[in-house]
This record gives sequence, C-alpha cells and structure tokens, in this order.
Amino acid sequence: MIELKNVSVTYDTGTVFQRPAIRNVSLKIEKGERIAIVGRVGSGKSTLIQLFNGLIKPDEGEVLLNGKNIHDSNSDLKKVRKSVGLVFQYPEEQFFAETVFEEVSFGPKNFGFSGEKLKEAVYNALTEMGFQPEEVISRSPFGLSGGEKRRVAIASVIASDPDVIILDEPTSGLDFIAKKRLVEYLKNENRSGRTLIFVTHDMSEVLNVADRVIAIRNGEKMFDGSVENFFSLPHLIESVGLEPPFIVKLMFRLKEKYAEFPFCRNADELILHLKERWRGSAS
Repeated sequence: MIELKNVSVTYDTGTVFQRPAIRNVSLKIEKGERIAIVGRVGSGKSTLIQLFNGLIKPDEGEVLLNGKNIHDSNSDLKKVRKSVGLVFQYPEEQFFAETVFEEVSFGPKNFGFSGEKLKEAVYNALTEMGFQPEEVISRSPFGLSGGEKRRVAIASVIASDPDVIILDEPTSGLDFIAKKRLVEYLKNENRSGRTLIFVTHDMSEVLNVADRVIAIRNGEKMFDGSVENFFSLPHLIESVGLEPPFIVKLMFRLKEKYAEFPFCRNADELILHLKERWRGSAS
C-alpha cells in the first residue's frame, strides 16, 4: 500500500543549519497493519510520517501509494491525503475553524461530501470519539481541553473515511478513560481493515496496540519487525533512547529462570501463564 524507496530528507539545505532528518529509508506498509514508530525526540519520526501522505517531499528516493509515486506530475495529492489521514501531535496546530462542526467537516467537504452525508460523517466521527455531537458541534475547538482537542483532531481525520490513519502521539494529553477508549477504537478500526500507523513514546501502548515496530535513530531505520522481536532486544530499545515497560522487564527476569517463558503483552497474560506454571509444578 505505502512504500518508501531509499528516501532521504535534509532540512535547511545549503545553510549552516543543514541537517539530515531521514537517511536512505526503505520500507513497505501493507493494508491492515498496526505499526508503531518509535525513537527519541528528534530522531525523525514526525518527518517520516509526513512523507507518507505527501506533506513532505523527499530530497531523494520515492514515496509510493498503491504502486504509484505520489509526487509524479500526474499524481493528485488531494486523493492521497483522503486515503492517508494524518493527526498531528499538537491538535491546536491544525485547528482553524470557529466551531467543532466546521473543523470536523472541513476534510469531508473538500472531498465532495455535502448535505446529510456531510452531517452524518461529522456526527459519526464525533460519536466514535466519545462525544455527544449536539453538545459540542457549536463550541470553539480552541476552547476545548487538551484531551478533547485530541479527540476532535482525530474525528476531523476519520470523518473523511481514510484507508490509513496516522497519529503522532495519539494518547498524549488524554486521561486514563479517554486513552482506553481511543486505544479500543483504534483496534476496532484496524479490525475493520484500516491501516494504523502511530508514533509513540509509550512502550505499553506499543505492546497493547501494535503488531509491528519501526525504530528510528538519527533519521535511520534501526529496526523493522514484530513487537515480540523488538521487545526481545533490550539493548536495541536502549540504543534508540527508550525504556521497556515494566511488564517486559519482568518477562526478562522470568526468562532468566524459565527460558521457554512465553511473550506476554500485558499483566493478565503474564499472570495466566504464571498460574499455569504453578499448576503444572503442583501436579
């Protein structure tokens, strides 16, 4: 679906501030994947995801969507961005409208939605983000709380019904309940066939949501593989400036004693396996 071929991006070319942001990255993203992009601040993660829908054009290499270069002269970036929706890390940076309804309707309106179809798209997106639409559509998006802004920003993208949803730090600023609701929503969207790509520093989020991890360091792809393989490499996790979640640290300790101890994504799975082992020992 999305493919990067030997892509590089350099900022401030030809000045004393010149710096490479992405260095010769190649990767493929298939329909229906759940991908976490991880790395320390300034590693190039946000630049990478802005390449996916053409917000940034590479200095070298190609970005393909369904086999076609999105920057070819005959390419329609408007269609690319309908297919590949992006929610920025700071929602207020993409807000511009006076009301929530105008904000959420902007994308689908540009893609040809009107009348009842437009209203339905806006109401459905807000409902999926946990709002009562009638209570929020007339409010200013700038007057919302941080968590509400994040949910409206996501609603403004999903209202256009994209094939791919890209989120930069999606649960930042959300309380526990809102975070849990959003994570479940994203899982459900993925089950329905949407591709999900998200940038995060929350390693527990990676464990619970992703099935693939792409790790970036200094603009280079350091790892691209399964969640289980990623969390089996503590030195790699440390080298990209991250720290394994407690559940993974506990698994490392258990594997020191029981080499065959299985990979667990959460405390419930770990407790279940411990109970089974104790039952086996008792018998």
